[in-house]
Amino acid sequence: MKKLILLGMAVAAVAAFAMPAAASALEMRDASGKVAVGSSITGVSHNTFTTNTALGTLFCETVEVNGKITVNGPSAITGTGSAAETAECEASGEPLLVTEPTLDHLVTTGGDTATATLSFIADVGPFECPYGGEVPGSYATGPGNDTLTLSGTVTSPFEFCEGEKAATFEGTYTLTTTETGEPVFIQ
Repeated sequence: MKKLILLGMAVAAVAAFAMPAAASALEMRDASGKVAVGSSITGVSHNTFTTNTALGTLFCETVEVNGKITVNGPSAITGTGSAAETAECEASGEPLLVTEPTLDHLVTTGGDTATATLSFIADVGPFECPYGGEVPGSYATGPGNDTLTLSGTVTSPFEFCEGEKAATFEGTYTLTTTETGEPVFIQ
């Protein structure tokens, strides 16, 4: 009887440790369930700006980035991106052409945080100012939470593009499946 009680306690202890691990499985989902690896995801922002550049504050009314899910759980979500589009960009109130906005890589291992490797080029007359870097992000989990906010430092390899302080990139992106336009969220 004593062995049976000890066995029961051991099973309960193992279950207590296993349940939090199972409950904390990380995956990107839509209303239909887990998003398949290889699925295309689109992120659209209407508030992306970069401050402290030599051009002043860069702002784009719309930035759209595209990517594919390469890992979807249970302990990480990663994706690779491709070139995207911008619309109605300006530098300190003057029209500006921003080209090649690219989300090269995105990864989260939980904790409501992510890291994005991104880049873009601000075309200024005959000059191009490329910017890029690893930018931290944050998100809320669960259905109805379909946004990812990125905020961090980006740099340019050209001194004439840099401002007095490090440039700061910031934007909130609404995430959807490219095929259906259905919102996606991290669970």
